[in-house]
Amino acid sequence: MISRKKFIERIRLSHESEAYLHRPIIQALLNWVKVKPLELPESCKIHEAVERALRRPREIVYEPVVITFKNADKRLLDLQVLLLAYSQIFTLVNKTVQRQQLQLQGYLEKFQQEHTKAKRYYQALETQKNSVQEHNQLSESQQTELRQQAEKFAQINQRFTQVGQLLSSEGTHVFQATQEMVNAIHYNTDHLVAISKMMAKELETMHNASDLIKQVGKQSQFLGLHTAILANRFNSSELDGFSRVASEVAQLSNQTLEAGRRMSDTANRLRSCIEDLVKLAQGEAGVVQVLVQKVSRAKAALTELEKLLEHEDLQSLVSSTSKAEETSNDPTIQPISRKGELVDVTLAESDRLSEYRDLYTLIRTVEQKLEQSKKIVSKEWQ
Repeated sequence: MISRKKFIERIRLSHESEAYLHRPIIQALLNWVKVKPLELPESCKIHEAVERALRRPREIVYEPVVITFKNADKRLLDLQVLLLAYSQIFTLVNKTVQRQQLQLQGYLEKFQQEHTKAKRYYQALETQKNSVQEHNQLSESQQTELRQQAEKFAQINQRFTQVGQLLSSEGTHVFQATQEMVNAIHYNTDHLVAISKMMAKELETMHNASDLIKQVGKQSQFLGLHTAILANRFNSSELDGFSRVASEVAQLSNQTLEAGRRMSDTANRLRSCIEDLVKLAQGEAGVVQVLVQKVSRAKAALTELEKLLEHEDLQSLVSSTSKAEETSNDPTIQPISRKGELVDVTLAESDRLSEYRDLYTLIRTVEQKLEQSKKIVSKEWQ
């Protein structure tokens, strides 16, 4: 292949033009041009064709390129046209790259914005995570406190049950013994009153006998005096025996009067003792009545304590404390991960705290009732 440029350059030479006139021009030029042209298939890319064309020797770098088609046709492609096509492609590529760069810059700006948002979200998430951890710690502390309160309530309930059983059993025995003692005191008091009445009757009999003895003594004294008067009317030799009888009668009268006086004094002392016994029996009867009233009040207090120990709220304390322990010891409970769940759990914990506060109030009431019962029982026995 000889390009137009090479052909014109060769023809313009004066000595060459004479030579071409006497022989075929094609053969003469082919003998002169010994460089094989650049042949490229039609499927060759433009940038590849430009690259291969520009890699040719400097002398033939601007020579046309031979394009070979599938049907064996061949056509010449000027390097200028190839470079122009390459330039157009390069321009299109540059525009595409610039457009893509603009898009990439827009994407980068969006990415920066999203990165900033993600950073803010991450910071908010960290803050929420710290808040959730704090609430989890608070929930754990509340669970620990609830567990301790549940254990305390269980111990108090057990102690109340034991104290109630002890008070019930001991109180029953004490009340039975007290009732027996009261019955015995009542029986002894009645017996003492009966004896006092019988002694009063015997004392009345003794008093009558004392009066009779006094009367006999007075009559004996009167008889002795009358005998002494009669004895003085007779002479002493005839009435020695009668005078002795009169003196014996007078002495007997004096002894009878003395015995009557002593019996009267004894009767008076016995009467005073009987009155004291009657007053003592009446006092014991009053003490027994007061003791019965106090025992009745103590029994009523013990009954109230038993009812309080059998209260539904107190009975439900055991189940509530067991549920609280099972809830606090449940391994399936996981830390709170969402804010809504945290709020629900916090509200639930507050409800449980209020419930346990009510139970604690009930426990305090039971303790007060127990203290009052203890004070009442101690006062009763004092």
